[in-house]
Amino acid sequence: MKKLLLLFLIPIISFSFTNLKSWTYQNPESVQNISAYDAALAQCDLDRYRYVDHKNVLKFESGLRVELLSANECIAQGIAVKMDRVRNAPPEFDTQPIFRLTDDGKVIEMLTRNKHK
Repeated sequence: MKKLLLLFLIPIISFSFTNLKSWTYQNPESVQNISAYDAALAQCDLDRYRYVDHKNVLKFESGLRVELLSANECIAQGIAVKMDRVRNAPPEFDTQPIFRLTDDGKVIEMLTRNKHK
């Protein structure tokens, strides 16, 4: 009986540690250590750059392009999304920021263009 229980428990445990990512890389070959980006992006609040029903691409100084899944795609895959942070439509003036991975493993927004009145 213990062996039978163990056989059923192993798939449940391995499934619970599956890493569900809410992004894909368009050009991972542009950086040397993609795992550093994985770790940093997993700690970010990417929902503020995510759209409800279409993908968004974040551009890094290194040349890496990260495509964020839409909120609807995340929900369909069982990935938690903070819907109060998600964009319904492109902002009136989209800043199209450039991002950088810092030496201490954080993602920061580097360039924001301001609209002058």
